[in-house]
Amino acid sequence: EDSLMRTSFSTSNAQCMRLLRDLEELRGQPYSKVALEARQLLVQLVTPSIEIRHEVMENQLIQIVQEWGKSNDTDLVKGYKSFGHYLSPMVESVTSLFEELSAFIGTQYPREIRMAALELFIRRSHRQYTIASLCIFEETATAGKEVMCAE
Repeated sequence: EDSLMRTSFSTSNAQCMRLLRDLEELRGQPYSKVALEARQLLVQLVTPSIEIRHEVMENQLIQIVQEWGKSNDTDLVKGYKSFGHYLSPMVESVTSLFEELSAFIGTQYPREIRMAALELFIRRSHRQYTIASLCIFEETATAGKEVMCAE
């Protein structure tokens, strides 16, 4: 019965999506409100929740940090090794990332996750430019400000 209900729901869900797409394609003044409502519903249905987007981003950042940690890159500049090319797919992605990125800069995450998130935020914000070097100032409890730079 549960399997039948899931199949029925899946079929009715697909039918609803098809119907909404048809309504969205209606043209002309009399249909403009209907088409707009259909488009808004479609966007809501295909957009994952903020919780799911956060979880996906966290997993991506963890994977990037793990790959970065295993690498033998020698781009150390003042103690900071850039995440550079590991972040490229996320920097070039068409998906909006800014809503989730700020959550990973907080102290509840390991330093490497925070640095990757911050570097991603900077590179994503300035992706139309070539970033020749990157410096991040981090306050520490004992030493004041610490500078981390990458070229």
